[in-house]
Amino acid sequence: MIAHVFPVQGQTDVSNNTRTSLLQVHIPGDINGDGVVNIIDLVAVGSHFGARRGDPNYLPAADLNNDGVIDIIDITIVGSTFGRTG
Repeated sequence: MIAHVFPVQGQTDVSNNTRTSLLQVHIPGDINGDGVVNIIDLVAVGSHFGARRGDPNYLPAADLNNDGVIDIIDITIVGSTFGRTG
């Protein structure tokens, strides 16, 4: 992504008015980040089901709504985006 900023009044050096950055798009439910929501992602959520933030079995990527617990809501998110690719 490239962003350009217009000069402000009195600005004489405009050489730093452009910013180039990478933008990573994430598909909700794509736990392993392979670009597709599939059974692998569903198994990842299921295998960590019930884990809470701070538990050894807690996987932050599987806590899709970031509420601190991997639960039915997270499974529902995977289910609602199942089959999507990016």
